[in-house]
Amino acid sequence: MFDAFGIWVTQPGPAILWTALGFFAGTLVGHFLSIDRDRRKEFNELADPIRLRLRNALTDLRFGAHRADSEALSALIDITPAHCRRRFSRAIANYYEALAMHITIDSVGQPHYSQTDHLKQPIHQLLFHLKRR
Repeated sequence: MFDAFGIWVTQPGPAILWTALGFFAGTLVGHFLSIDRDRRKEFNELADPIRLRLRNALTDLRFGAHRADSEALSALIDITPAHCRRRFSRAIANYYEALAMHITIDSVGQPHYSQTDHLKQPIHQLLFHLKRR
């Protein structure tokens, strides 16, 4: 019996064993990479609208159109890897604290922010965690 290089192999046992181990290792790695790909795709689908809204809000912070959806943010926390989850939760809490600091409601019921400098840093923190993966 010959191997891939044309060398005569007298005992095919180790070659078959290494081939089987390589096949199962490749299958296992491919499985975990496909799960990771699906998780990244789900994260990007949820994060894209929020990121776009916050990026647009940086140009005009006086109006309340930049308020991020809390349900989508909580869903993103579940998808976020465990080592980033606490920092992301803290960035969300800082964002909502900054929103609550200087809000005023006009006669129509629209929120306005009189002092917007305190909103920029929490928005940048959120944008850092919401970048595409």
